[in-house]
Amino acid sequence: VGGYLPMDALIAEGNWAKLLEFCEEQELKLASTDVVPSYSVHLLAYLIQNDLDNARFLWKRIPAAVKDDRQLVAVWEIAKCLWNRDYVCVYPAFEAHAWDPIHQQLIVQLKEGFKKRTVELVSKAYQSISVSNLATFLGASPDETTKFAQSQGWTQNGDFIVPTPTDDHKVHLGTSANLQSLAEYVVYLETDLSIPHKASEKSTKSSHVAAKGHSKGQASK
Repeated sequence: VGGYLPMDALIAEGNWAKLLEFCEEQELKLASTDVVPSYSVHLLAYLIQNDLDNARFLWKRIPAAVKDDRQLVAVWEIAKCLWNRDYVCVYPAFEAHAWDPIHQQLIVQLKEGFKKRTVELVSKAYQSISVSNLATFLGASPDETTKFAQSQGWTQNGDFIVPTPTDDHKVHLGTSANLQSLAEYVVYLETDLSIPHKASEKSTKSSHVAAKGHSKGQASK
């Protein structure tokens, strides 16, 4: 949908903020014309920036007559998986369409960024996590997951992985804000009900304390 130049140059540079700015300006400029903006690229630009709210607003603005575009529909399927934090559906959704070269570059970036954010959340939220659940979070096989964990310097104890946060992403405990932050990491990851939480898995101990306090606080409001 729509033309790509100079989108392809911005994509080649990996300048996602500028790409998003270009898409937003294009949507405004073409609003009073018969030319259809590159909605699928625009939507992917929001997803790459992890801006799910604006991605939803964009989808609502897109004319119904345009929403039957196969590539756009495929992007929206990814967006729905991300919104629902459905790790079982999101990775297949990345591969479910024969993307054109421009979209393929964006999909690769989106997938890598999503996986990186997931790894950071897991490393913050869990003291230990089963190989099978980590594999679901990463969209990988158990063997691939074990090799990935080893490449991150994580240790393995039987069927469980012990993640280690990088120095850049360590959360220092001690304040209520940090405790609540850890609780939110756990809740965020475990919201996907398709992933069973095993009794042997351990979220960060302090986050369980914070989660309980957070729940009580919410209940009292």
